[in-house]
Amino acid sequence: MAEYDQVYRVVLVGDTNVGKTCVVKQFCNSSFEPEHSATIGIDFMTRTIELSGEPLILQVWDTAGQDRYQSITRQYFRRAQGVLLLFDISKRKTFDSLLSWLDQVKQFAPNNVIIFAVGNKADLDDTLKQISSTEAQTFCQNHKIQYFEASAKTSQNIDMIFQEMASILRKEFANECLFNQRNKIRDSKSTAIQLTSSSSSCPRDQRGADNNGAKKNEECCSC
Repeated sequence: MAEYDQVYRVVLVGDTNVGKTCVVKQFCNSSFEPEHSATIGIDFMTRTIELSGEPLILQVWDTAGQDRYQSITRQYFRRAQGVLLLFDISKRKTFDSLLSWLDQVKQFAPNNVIIFAVGNKADLDDTLKQISSTEAQTFCQNHKIQYFEASAKTSQNIDMIFQEMASILRKEFANECLFNQRNKIRDSKSTAIQLTSSSSSCPRDQRGADNNGAKKNEECCSC
């Protein structure tokens, strides 16, 4: 086996309560927590996957969706190689916000960042959905990004989305990825980064990150 693994950063963005934390935990831990406090600042977890028999580590960054934290979130776009724009298919407001999030990603992330849009809560009955697949696909086609529907609750398409992202990242960023010695990064470990609005530093690798834990507010993040 190779001594080193390739590491790629994927950042999840979107309005609060669209299920970003649930998606991260479903992918990294195969777990679903229907009620938890909303993220304040930044949190990330890791998971090792295999592509064509080669190990690859994804650092999956969970960002706060509240307006007051957007200036902090933007700092993490600069080092992102992949971005998932999440919205809740049962809440039109979260879909209407996608253009604003997309504009921020294009402004602050590298020009070659890979962007997917993901409609969460695909498990809901059609009568509860406010955005149709056709409408979401049309938006994504107009902006030249891929669209997926998923469910953090049932795990529908979660692994497939990250596998697809990882496959593209390995092709596009083969010469730009981080390399970490095997076993230095452990799967499913959550590392929270406490930030203030004046923070300007970029995130460090997980092995050197702050493990004190980010504070959570009292809002319930519906997934």
